[in-house]
Amino acid sequence: MIRRFFEKIYHKIAASLRAQFILYILISMLAAAIAVEPFAYINQEKRYYYPSRDELEMELKKITPLIQQAPPRQIRFILDEKAEASGTKLRLISQKGTVLVRSANATEQQMNPAQILMKISQQNEEPSNVPQFREIYAIHPFYFHHQIHYLVISKETHGRLTTYWIGNPLLSVVVFFLVFIVVYLILTRRKLKQLQEVTAGISEIAKGNFRLRLKEQGKDEIAFLAAHVNEMARQLKANWEKERRMEQERTDLITSISHDLRTPLTSVIGYLKLIHDQSQLTPDEMKKYADIALSKSKNLKQMMDQLFEFTKITHDQFQPSFQLISLNELINQLLEGNHAMLALNEMDVERIICNDPLQAQADPFLLIRMFDNLIQNALKYGKKPGKFIIVTKQEDGYGVIKLSNTAGQVDRQIIGRLFQMFVTGDPSRSEKRSGIGLAIVKRIVDLHQGQIAAIQENGMMTFVIKLPITSSRSFTRR
Repeated sequence: MIRRFFEKIYHKIAASLRAQFILYILISMLAAAIAVEPFAYINQEKRYYYPSRDELEMELKKITPLIQQAPPRQIRFILDEKAEASGTKLRLISQKGTVLVRSANATEQQMNPAQILMKISQQNEEPSNVPQFREIYAIHPFYFHHQIHYLVISKETHGRLTTYWIGNPLLSVVVFFLVFIVVYLILTRRKLKQLQEVTAGISEIAKGNFRLRLKEQGKDEIAFLAAHVNEMARQLKANWEKERRMEQERTDLITSISHDLRTPLTSVIGYLKLIHDQSQLTPDEMKKYADIALSKSKNLKQMMDQLFEFTKITHDQFQPSFQLISLNELINQLLEGNHAMLALNEMDVERIICNDPLQAQADPFLLIRMFDNLIQNALKYGKKPGKFIIVTKQEDGYGVIKLSNTAGQVDRQIIGRLFQMFVTGDPSRSEKRSGIGLAIVKRIVDLHQGQIAAIQENGMMTFVIKLPITSSRSFTRR
C-alpha cells in the first residue's frame, strides 16, 4: 500500500515540470539549512556584573556636599535615604576609624580606613558566569567641620544578570543563500539542458534540418514538447519530400507530355499535310489518311482528358462525394457494361463474387472510373485471346477485389513503378500507351483510404485492391 502510494507520487512528479521544480526548491532549502547549521549556531550566554568602585565613588561624590551643608541632626536622615535608594550601606567615619554616623542597615562601629583601602585594592569587580556573593567597597575623603572625614559605602550583591547571544547571523544568511543557489543549479541543470536542446533543435529545424530528432527523456512537459517537435520535424520532412516529389513529377509531367503529345500531333499534321499537298491522291487514299489522322486525334483527346482528370483528383481541394454503396453490385454493373468489349477482344470473363455485398462509403463515380481504367488496361496490355478474372471477398474489414488478365512478362522493377505517372509495362511507350490510367487508379484508391498492388505470376497480371467496408447490417440500397 505504502509502496503504491509513493510510486503514484513519483509518477505524478515525473509527469509535472512544475512539481519537479517545487521539489528542487524544497531539496535546495533542506540542503542549505543543513549546510548553514554550523554557521547558524547562536549561543545564549549569561553574565553576572557587579558594581565597580568608580560607580560607588560617583555616588559618594554626590552625597558629600549634602552632608557638608546639612546640620548634624540631618546627616543620619540623608544617609538612610540614600542608602535605601541605592541599596547600599553608608558610614561617616573619622580619621581614627570611629563610625560617627551610619545608615540604618549598617552595624559597624569602628572601621580602619587603611584596611578599607586594602580591601578595595583586592576586591574583584570582574563579571562572572555564575552568581557570586560580593561586597564592593568605596571610600571618599572630604572635609567636614574643618577636619578630614571619610564617607564609606559598600554594596552587597550576587551580581546583575545580563543575557546576550553569541554568533554571526549575517554569515548564516550568506551561507544559506549560496548553498541554496548551488544545489538548485545542480538539480535543475539537466532540465535546463533539455530546454536548451529543444530550443536549439527548433532553431535547427527552422533552418531546414528536418532530419534532426530530439531526445524524449522523461514524461514531463519538456519530453512532451520534444515529442511534438520531433513529430513536427517528421511532418515537415514528409511535406518537404512531398513537395520535392511533386516538383519532380511536374518536371516529369512536362517532359512526358511533350513527348507523348508530340508523336500523335506530328502524325496528325503529317497526314493532313499529305492530304493537303498531294492533289493526285485517290478518294480511297484520302479517306485512309483522314481516318488515321482522326484516330490519332482521338488518342490525343483521350490523353488530354486523362491528364485533366489526374490533375483534378490530385488537387489539394478535391473532395470525393462519399455515399454508401455495394462494391459487388457496382462491379457486376461494370462487367455487364464491358462484356461486349471484352468478348470483342477475345477475353473470356470469369467472375467469383462473394455473398457479402461489400458495402463501403465511397464515391461511385470515382470507383467506376477506377475499374474502367483497370479494364481498359487489361484490354490494351493483355494477351489475346486470354482471360479476364475478377474475384471479390471480405477480409479483415476490407473489401478485396482482384482483377487478373493474361499478360506478357513485365520487368519486376517496372511492376513496382506501374502506378507512377507515365510508367507502363511496355518500354516502347507508343502513343496509345500514356501510362496515366494506373496513376489515376492509385490516386482514387488513396482517396478511399485503400491499398493497391500489382502481382505477376503464372502468366497473369493481377491488381489487388483493398477498400474499407462497413458492417453488412447497416447496408441500405441507395
